[in-house]
Amino acid sequence: MREDEDNELMAFVKKRLEENVAAVPPGLDAIKQAAMAESFAKAARNRLSSRYRWLTYLVAASFATICFFTAQNFLSTQESERTVVRIIDLLRAADGDIDNVVDMESSVDEMLLAWQDAPYERAIHDLDVN
Repeated sequence: MREDEDNELMAFVKKRLEENVAAVPPGLDAIKQAAMAESFAKAARNRLSSRYRWLTYLVAASFATICFFTAQNFLSTQESERTVVRIIDLLRAADGDIDNVVDMESSVDEMLLAWQDAPYERAIHDLDVN
């Protein structure tokens, strides 16, 4: 019998608690609309932010690539000039023109011209001796 009384008491309390409560609060629709609008705005901001973030990464990677290739080109140009200087020295040594030393600080163009003009210079020198 105790259970029946408890059930009656619980039913009475439940009925009294639910009497003045509306099924849907009056401002719930406005709150839902505001929350949805804020959610859509936040998602749009995030999409825009991620686009700019990837654009920033792309620009940084492009700049790094340009710097790398510029440095590589500069270093390869210097290396090719050194190679040309070595080849000119070898050709001059093969021609027996070791006496006419060209300054190593000279440009590659000057060294190449000196090597090319060496036979002419020798011919003139031989003419002056006679």
